[in-house]
Amino acid sequence: MLLRNPMMAGLLLLMGIILPVGLTAQAGDRLHSQAAGKVVVARVNGRPIILAELMTRMRQIRATSYGSAKLTEEFGRRLKQEALDKMILEELAFQEAQRRGVVADPAKVDAFIAAARSRHRDEQHFLKYLEIMGYTPESFRRHAERMVMIQEVIDQDINRKIDEVPEEVARAYYDRNRAEFIQQEAVEVTDIVFFVDPASKEGRAQAAALRRRLVEQLDGDPGRLPEGDFYYVQPNLKLSKVKTPVLYEAARKLEPNAISDIINEDGTLHVVKLTGYRPYRETSFEDALPRIKQRLLARRRQEALRQWLDDLRAKAKVEILDVATQ
Repeated sequence: MLLRNPMMAGLLLLMGIILPVGLTAQAGDRLHSQAAGKVVVARVNGRPIILAELMTRMRQIRATSYGSAKLTEEFGRRLKQEALDKMILEELAFQEAQRRGVVADPAKVDAFIAAARSRHRDEQHFLKYLEIMGYTPESFRRHAERMVMIQEVIDQDINRKIDEVPEEVARAYYDRNRAEFIQQEAVEVTDIVFFVDPASKEGRAQAAALRRRLVEQLDGDPGRLPEGDFYYVQPNLKLSKVKTPVLYEAARKLEPNAISDIINEDGTLHVVKLTGYRPYRETSFEDALPRIKQRLLARRRQEALRQWLDDLRAKAKVEILDVATQ
């Protein structure tokens, strides 16, 4: 069978829908479309979710979340389950919005579409994206209307009711998670390690001569040093106060991009260039409060949304149908 849409073909086959062989590309695509448009994969309070919609959602999730992941049988099953779960919950929320008489605000619909369009370089690129995602401009507007209605009912039940985090709750979070608000000191260097005897006058003279050359002839750039048989250059080294305390203390006192004197760390000579320094800093509760409130508010809303959707599903009649037997 010649197919112009291998993704569609692969999804159908993974779902157990085997179509006749020997079709032309056009007939194969048409038959795929007809088959997908007739097969019901689930019913939510009697409303059908058809295979074509499920495949579109699977395509969207794969493109946005999984990139070029290989379409294996196991991956296809997981992708189908993820897409179907999301569609069922979305349908339940949409039905709740309809039950309450929520109407999509045209201005919000326009804003939804404009936000989607703004992520693309031009109108042609946006339209191509819609095509890949399985939308026409008209069907995408209907999708936008649906999303606006769902968001409105979620705002009514959750976001407008959970709109503040008490300061005492934020304080308790801060006290339990103090490490999160402490930025440890960090020192990064380019380290020149010398393979010489630190007790040898000749070895120290070699290290001193290389340092002079680095400073006086190479503008303090260790990357310009040639390979040598008595030293090694290690760039982007993050020093440890515990493992290399002498190097750490010497480096942290340097000015940015300055070159150190010769340093003896546990019997090995070094010269370091300070390439990065971040001081210790502890964020006060007052400074952290807006961030903590934002995080806890998002968490409380997410938990409330999960419970809200669970309640809707518990009261609903959801039927999952076997695609392969239809």
